[in-house]
Amino acid sequence: MEKFILRISRKIAILSSALLSGAAVFSLVGATLLLGACGGTSTEVTGIDSYTQIGGTLTTATSDEISGIGKVRFVSPLAGVLTNNSIKFKAALDGSSTNSTATIVFNSNDLNVTESSGIAVKFSRNGVNVSCQIGVNGNWVTVASSITNMYAPLALDFVIDIHNNTGSSNKTRVLIWRYTPYAATTADVDTNSSGDLTSSYPAAQQAPGIYTGVIVNQATVTGAAISTNKIVN
Repeated sequence: MEKFILRISRKIAILSSALLSGAAVFSLVGATLLLGACGGTSTEVTGIDSYTQIGGTLTTATSDEISGIGKVRFVSPLAGVLTNNSIKFKAALDGSSTNSTATIVFNSNDLNVTESSGIAVKFSRNGVNVSCQIGVNGNWVTVASSITNMYAPLALDFVIDIHNNTGSSNKTRVLIWRYTPYAATTADVDTNSSGDLTSSYPAAQQAPGIYTGVIVNQATVTGAAISTNKIVN
């Protein structure tokens, strides 16, 4: 219930700000409501962890930006297979393309960090909206559009927890936040919450490896920093 109320509060705040932007006093009220409902920004991240380009034709590949079509693998592998981690992630899905995607891959056992090996979180442009799919070893589920319709294609800004060790055999967990504080109840998406997904999350699979990376298709990534997990199971 708390999670539902937070989402409704965010939508009301955003709508109020949009409708009343012509009046300063109402804009101030809208901004206050928005801050009260959402907390701070999620990432405050700049730059991208050290990486190796492993495919595609990236138009930009620097420490501050990855863009074009291709993929990178982060230089530092994860501490182990059965580990829990997070990533601060900023990206933009190309406004001229409905095929634009940005995918994060964790715990892959493939040096090419393919989407079918490991835990993958893919953001795709769908007109003016965004869709999100989460995959475990190539078995995908879709996040409910009631959640992803709040995302802006050109301003993706998330902290994502990716758990490959939940304390239960053969089980993973993914949580996505746009705002602090970090808790299961404040996450936009929690794969432990069936209402956040349009189908059943793969319940009997774990990812097999330690490699991580990012795949872009007509998209730009300006922030990707791996860190410790924000919550415990």
